[in-house]
Amino acid sequence: MSAICDLLYTKLVRVEKPARYLGAEINSCNKTNFSLHIMACFPDLYEIGMSNNAMRILYSGLNSNDNIFCERVFSPASDFIEILAEKNIPLYGLESQCPVKDSDILAFTVGYELAATNILQILELSGIPFNKIERNESHPIVIAGGPGITNPVPFSSFFDAVWIGEAEDKFFILCAELAQLKKTGSGKSDLMAKIMAHPNFWTPGKITGRNIDESFSSRVVKINYPIPIIKPVQDHGVVEIMRGCPNGCRFCQAGFLYRPCRFKDVQNILDETDILVGQGHHVITLTSLSSGDFPGIFELLDFLNNKYSALGVSFQLPSLKIESFSINIIDKLAKTKKSGLTFAVETPVNDWQRAINKISTLEKILAILLEAEQFGYKLAKFYFMIGLPVETAEYSEEAAIIDFIKEIRKNTKIDLNISIATFVPKPHTPFQRVSQISLENSMKTIYAIKDAFKKYSNVKISYHSPLMSAVEGYISRGDAGVREAILKAYQNGCRFDSWDDHFNKQVWLDILSERVAYDFSGILPWADIKINLIDEYIETQFKHSENKVLSPPCSESCEEICGSCSDDASVKNFESSKTSVTRFLNSLSDGKIIPLKNDLKTRCRLLFKFSKLKESAFFAHQDIWRLISHAFFRSGLPLEYTQGFTPLVHLEISEPLPLGSSSHEEYGIIYLNADYDTVHNNLKSILPSINAFLPESIRIIELDVLHVIDGKKNISLSSVHWGSLFELAFIDTPKSAFDFLNDLLAIKDKNPEILKDLQAQLVDSGLQITLPFSGKKEFGIQGLILQILGVPFRESGLSLIRKNQFAKSADSGNAIDYTSVYK
Repeated sequence: MSAICDLLYTKLVRVEKPARYLGAEINSCNKTNFSLHIMACFPDLYEIGMSNNAMRILYSGLNSNDNIFCERVFSPASDFIEILAEKNIPLYGLESQCPVKDSDILAFTVGYELAATNILQILELSGIPFNKIERNESHPIVIAGGPGITNPVPFSSFFDAVWIGEAEDKFFILCAELAQLKKTGSGKSDLMAKIMAHPNFWTPGKITGRNIDESFSSRVVKINYPIPIIKPVQDHGVVEIMRGCPNGCRFCQAGFLYRPCRFKDVQNILDETDILVGQGHHVITLTSLSSGDFPGIFELLDFLNNKYSALGVSFQLPSLKIESFSINIIDKLAKTKKSGLTFAVETPVNDWQRAINKISTLEKILAILLEAEQFGYKLAKFYFMIGLPVETAEYSEEAAIIDFIKEIRKNTKIDLNISIATFVPKPHTPFQRVSQISLENSMKTIYAIKDAFKKYSNVKISYHSPLMSAVEGYISRGDAGVREAILKAYQNGCRFDSWDDHFNKQVWLDILSERVAYDFSGILPWADIKINLIDEYIETQFKHSENKVLSPPCSESCEEICGSCSDDASVKNFESSKTSVTRFLNSLSDGKIIPLKNDLKTRCRLLFKFSKLKESAFFAHQDIWRLISHAFFRSGLPLEYTQGFTPLVHLEISEPLPLGSSSHEEYGIIYLNADYDTVHNNLKSILPSINAFLPESIRIIELDVLHVIDGKKNISLSSVHWGSLFELAFIDTPKSAFDFLNDLLAIKDKNPEILKDLQAQLVDSGLQITLPFSGKKEFGIQGLILQILGVPFRESGLSLIRKNQFAKSADSGNAIDYTSVYK
C-alpha cells in the first residue's frame, strides 16, 4: 500500500472518491533516476484534469526523456484538504507522493480563467508563497501555459514565467536543456535564467512570441498516460486530426491562437487510433476546432467504422460547423452510437452571423433535423451567445432567438435543449476592445427567452451564469491590478469558481462592484504578447464585423493575409488535401475487418476470481468494473457486447463492497465471441495477459471457461450468491471486538429466520463473520455495523476485508464453492 494510503487509511473512507488522491494507476510513470523533477498541475478535480488533452501531451512528452520525471497534481476537494491539514501533510504528486514544494518546476496548465483561485489554493497547500518575490532557492520555479492565460498580466506576481503558445516541441526541448543543466549541478537561478531567455516565455515587460508546433502534421503522438481510476468527465481517447481552424469566427479566441490551420497526415491519424484502441478506449474523438472541415472526413469515418466496429469502438466528431454538416456524417456516426445532435448557432440573424463570420442558416438546420428524424434522432442541442456586438435597435437578441427556436419547433418533432451563454470578449481577437454586456442586461435577455417557452414541454432552456462570464471577462482582459482581486476572492473563500455549486456569488459581486473600468481604446495589457498575427489584420476583421462582411476561410491562396503562416507551418489546399486523403485510404487493402457475428455456437464465458487489495479498496464498484472491462479489452480477447443505445462489454462482477473494503475473493463473468475449446486450451496464457493491464492492487487469480448453451438461461453471479466471510479489524472504534460480537449475536437472536446461518468468531485480527445474503440492507454488513456502532461504516474506524464468497447449492440452498455451481 502506498505511504499516503497507509498513513490515512481510516480517514480516506470518509472522503468522497478517495481514488482521486492515491495514484496507483496502470501506465503511471514513477522514476527514481532523473535530473529534473516537474509537477504538472491542472487546477481542478482529478476527473476533470484527467480529461485534459494538454495534460496528456505534457505528461507523455516530458516523461519520454529519461532525465525528466513529470508527475501529476490536481486540486483536492475540501474534505481531503481537511485531512491534509489534520495530518500536517503538504500537497503531493500522485506518482511519487513527493511534496510539490520539493520539485524543481511546478507547471500549471490553465484552460480557463476561472481556475485563478484554485491556482492559489495549490500554492498554499504546497507551502509555496503566492508572490514570486517571496520565494527562495528552496521553492520550485512556478510557470504556466494554456489558452486561459494568453493575457498573463493579472497573474504576473504568481508565476515566475508564462509559456505562450503550443508546447510541442520547443517546450520539451527547453526542458531537456534544463535537465542537463540540473545534471551538471546548476541551481534554480541558472534554470530561471535559461527560462527567461527563451523567446516563448513571458515575463513582465518582455516582448514574447507564440510557439507554433511546426511538426504537428507529420508526427505521431504516442500518448502514454495513466488509465484513470475514476471515470473522467470525458472518458474517451483523443486523436487531434487538425490544429487550428480555417473559418476565422471573430468571437473565437482559439481560432486565432492556434493559427495556422494544420491537417494531420492520415496515416498518423490511423496510427494514433491503433494506439488508443490498444490502450482500451472504446470511444475515440477525432478532435479539432471544426472536425467537419477536415479534408476527406467522410472517407476517414467510413474506414475507421469498418475497421473497428467489430471491437465495439465508436467515433465522435465534436465542433461540427453547421454549413459543413452533412447527413453523411450523421449516418456514419450513428453506426455505432446515436447521441443527440448539437448545433452551435451563436446568433440567429443572418446579418449578425456575417458579423461574427459564421453562417448557421435556419434553412440548413431544418434540413438536417428533418433528415435526422429519419435516422431515429430524438434530441437536438442548440448553443446561443448573448451580448455579441451585433444587436440592432430594430430587433433584440431575445426576440431573434425566440423566433428562431419557435420556427424550429414548428417544423420538427425533435426535442430541443437550448443553452445560452454570455459572450466574453477575449484578447487577441477582433472583439478584444468591445464592451461586455452588463449583468443586468444579460439576465433580462435570458429570462425573456425562458419565459417564452415556459409552456413548451419539449423545449428546455438552460444558461451559463452571466456572473461567471463577467468574472471570466474581468480576468481575461485584466491588468496587473486584477491580481489583488484574485487574491481577495481567494482569501474570502472562493474555490472552484467554474463550478455552479461552488461559485461564491456575493464575494465576486462585491469585487466587481469595486473594479475600475479599463479603457480598451489605448495600449492593451497584453500588448507584449505577439501571437504571430498582424495588428492590421485584427483591425480589418473588426471593421468587417461592423460592416457585416464575411471573410473567406483560410487557404493556400490567401485573400486576407493574417501573418500566421510560415515555410514550416502553413495552411494546405483543402481540395488537394481531400483528394490525397481519399486516395490514400482507398489504397489500403488491410483496413477493413469483417465484423464478428454474435453467433451462439461460437460463444463462451469466463468465470474469474480476483482480489482487490491495498489502494483498490478505495476504488468504487463501478470503477472496478470499468478497469476490469478495459483489461479484458486490451488483452485482445474477442469480447461480446450488450445491445442497445450504448453497447457495453457483457461483464458481471460480484456483489459490491463498501468503499474502503479489501477482498481476497471476488468473482466475475465475462462473455466472449470465441470457441470454448480454443479458450480452454489457452487459459494459462490468458490470465497473465489480463493482469498486465490491471493496476497492481487488482489481480485475476483464477480463470475457468464455461459453455454458453443455446436456448438455456445462463446462471448469473447475483442469482446464486449465498453470502460472504468477512474479517473486521478494530482500528479506531468505540467498541471492542468482543462487545461487537455480543451485539451481533443479539441481533441474530431477534431475527432467527433471516440470520439463522450467520456465524461469528473472534480471531487475532479482530472478528470473522460468515454472513448470508438476505437482500435487506439492515442485515447486510453495512447495516449491521450501523446498528451496532450507530455510525455508517465510513465513520466506524473499522477495517473490512472479504475473505471468501459462497454460492448456494441448487438442491439444498447451502453454501458451496462458486466454481462448483458452474461446473
